[in-house]
Amino acid sequence: MRIAFIVETLGSGGAEKQLYYMVRALRQSGASIRLYAILVCPPYDDMIRSLGVDIIPIRSNHGRFYDMLMLIKEIRRYAPHFVQASHFPCNPYAALAARTVDAVDIGAIRNDGLRDVESVAFGGKLYLHCNKALICNSEAAHSNLLSLGRSRRNLFILPNVIDLAQHDRVELSENIPGIEDDVFKVIAVGGMHFPVKRFDVFLKGLSLASQQAPALRGYLIGDGPLRSGLETLATNLGISGIVNFLGQRRDVAAILKTMDVHVLPSDQEGFPNVVLEAMASSLAVVTTRAGDAARLVEEGKTGFIIPFNSPEALAERIVLLYRNRQACKSFGDSGRIRINREYSHVHLAERLGSIYRTLNPQLDNYPKC
Repeated sequence: MRIAFIVETLGSGGAEKQLYYMVRALRQSGASIRLYAILVCPPYDDMIRSLGVDIIPIRSNHGRFYDMLMLIKEIRRYAPHFVQASHFPCNPYAALAARTVDAVDIGAIRNDGLRDVESVAFGGKLYLHCNKALICNSEAAHSNLLSLGRSRRNLFILPNVIDLAQHDRVELSENIPGIEDDVFKVIAVGGMHFPVKRFDVFLKGLSLASQQAPALRGYLIGDGPLRSGLETLATNLGISGIVNFLGQRRDVAAILKTMDVHVLPSDQEGFPNVVLEAMASSLAVVTTRAGDAARLVEEGKTGFIIPFNSPEALAERIVLLYRNRQACKSFGDSGRIRINREYSHVHLAERLGSIYRTLNPQLDNYPKC
């Protein structure tokens, strides 16, 4: 079976990590894979090439029309059974290229559907309907897509997964500033590009909690245009001395393992990959109901669910965990067990194979491993 992936970027985001997992699972199942990438960049370019997969750049200096012609030429040469987008902006590329070789085209939804549409400057809703099939990674996105008029037919949910052994092997690339053995460490992770991440709520919650938890320390991983405003907010709240902005890091998994609690204060998410990684790191999680976060986190078992835009509720849960370290550890241990049971990468090839066979029953001989 031959599958062509149309890729926007091979950078360090959650979508790229899930793409790597998919490519690896499919290669191990005997499928032939090629990637056609608009932006070829580390770290996943080398990791995917190490799987024996060719990556073909499709971006030129001649405009999108020329890029599309080049993509169609390459797709016709490969003659895949499926042309699959890995990012929402690539959905039309996959649709047009697939039609030239009579392949099945599959679009991608990497957020909650609503934000995917908003991310495209013009005609975002058309991107929901141009593909024969769509794969989203969350129940939240599935529900939103139906409300936006997407047919239930050939609309699939493929939750994010994690390779726990690979996750555990990540080591610190450099020291973490502000780490002390006798403090209670609370972290939030994400890009600082969109206000919906609500890191302002995280900082306000830390400020309130610190009044009852003197050994509390906060950490933020991520970067973007909103960072300077968040640093100013931390100063204005009087907590700049207990909050560390760590910037963009490639050793997030290793940093998470040094923490006690992970916070997701977002207003909007799809499948929050960072919650998956936090639970894999045995952290208690405090989260809003954004996207599928409340499906991942079990209230009172692996963490707490709090209302949107409520620094007070966040502070209350942080202080509770601060005062009961045994409960905090128990939440983290239970979260790790749940991730291993329900979101392991070992089931990915089987789930993908089921989708492909549904879309093309002639491929019944595709390995079911």
